[in-house]
Amino acid sequence: MRIEALQEFRTLTKWMSLRKAADELHVTQSALSKRMAEIENETGLKLFTREANRLHLTDVGKAFAEEASYVVSTYEAALTRCRKIQKNKSITLTINELQQNRAMELIYSLVLNYQKHNDRYKFEFKMHLRNNPLIALERNELNIALIMRFGDIQKIIEEQEKLGFLAIPIVTEPTVLWFKRGNHAVESLIEITLEDLENLPIITTSGEIFDYFGNALMCLFETEGKTPHFRTSAITHETTAFFLADYRDGVFLATEAMLNDSRLKARAGLDHRLLEDQLFMGTTYAIAKSKDEAACNFLKFVSNNLDDCREQASVFDA
Repeated sequence: MRIEALQEFRTLTKWMSLRKAADELHVTQSALSKRMAEIENETGLKLFTREANRLHLTDVGKAFAEEASYVVSTYEAALTRCRKIQKNKSITLTINELQQNRAMELIYSLVLNYQKHNDRYKFEFKMHLRNNPLIALERNELNIALIMRFGDIQKIIEEQEKLGFLAIPIVTEPTVLWFKRGNHAVESLIEITLEDLENLPIITTSGEIFDYFGNALMCLFETEGKTPHFRTSAITHETTAFFLADYRDGVFLATEAMLNDSRLKARAGLDHRLLEDQLFMGTTYAIAKSKDEAACNFLKFVSNNLDDCREQASVFDA
């Protein structure tokens, strides 16, 4: 028997009037009368009698009404409690972290703001991802992947949409080129082009953590039909290996955020160039599967609140 049938029966026993009960239930009197007859047929119980055009409960009907009321009340209480549990059930979103990236400051701030209005959301950040975050996203190891790409922002967003992802650009920043003073191959250049970089040994990695900047740079070279010479320090298994490496004629490429890195500033004899050419502007994106409703809801919040968050960050920096 459907619980709705018992709810209708309880309503009718409250009014003992087909008209009033039907009005409350928003059904016709004939439909309600038919459903009561179905209950009697299903249970084999005589629940109602009619005397002088008035509806009465039989003794069995009174007993059944008492039990039905208990069943319906218990069901409704259980439903209310379970809906509350479901509503308050925490949702955990996992995001990969990027080292020395301005986007992370904004993401951290936006997470805190989001949790103020959505307290059932929890966020976990993973740093030591050896795989490309997009691969981890595909494998459901992440809910949101943070990646960097060079190139047309709208084109990249559309490409991700075709693959079934929602991509939100967070920050676009220029590339910084670090080199040893006396590196005439760099110092003699008025403007640095991709062709110039193709002829220089390049360092980007910072150890075993996924080299998101190097990955983005490699994609840029491939798109432009170039073959770079990367000299990584990952084989040392030390996150600070490239700070100790001899640069010689090579260069270290990184995000603008690295300008604030005290370890680089402390290196005597190092200098840097800010590559502000549009080609070297790298954008960090937050990406989620389109079918991941919780992750997409957060990314939409990010998109709607990024400008305010940037303004607050710039005031703080000032």
